[in-house]
Amino acid sequence: MDLTRAGTLEDIHAACFGTIWQWSGNLRQRELSIGVEPASRRQRLPEGLGTLAWQIENGAAAPEWIALNTHHRLVHRHPFTDGNGRVTRLFADALLFALTDGTRVFDWIEDVPIYLEALRAADSTMSPEALLAVIGVREV
Repeated sequence: MDLTRAGTLEDIHAACFGTIWQWSGNLRQRELSIGVEPASRRQRLPEGLGTLAWQIENGAAAPEWIALNTHHRLVHRHPFTDGNGRVTRLFADALLFALTDGTRVFDWIEDVPIYLEALRAADSTMSPEALLAVIGVREV
């Protein structure tokens, strides 16, 4: 699966929630006062994937940084009405797995307040450093 292909995130969302939500796999069409407004999201998601592809092709950063930065940027855009965190964490794991030749995934913390605090810090700096400080990596 090409994780930098437009539509991949929607495919993952549909696979995860297709039996739960009739609208699964479809980008959010209404304003939720969180994330990028629906009118600009169609442009901002492909831009983000283009940046991701460039980072991967140019080895711009460590795989963990690239994958967590992608997670943060995607969850910040809030592309779906629901399921954003779950899908973007799965996406980040798949990306890290692919970038490390199948040797590593994230060790997501179960402490939701700490995770949300790190996300807010990432929002304020637009950098995944706060997430990197609390989310571990494990060998598979």
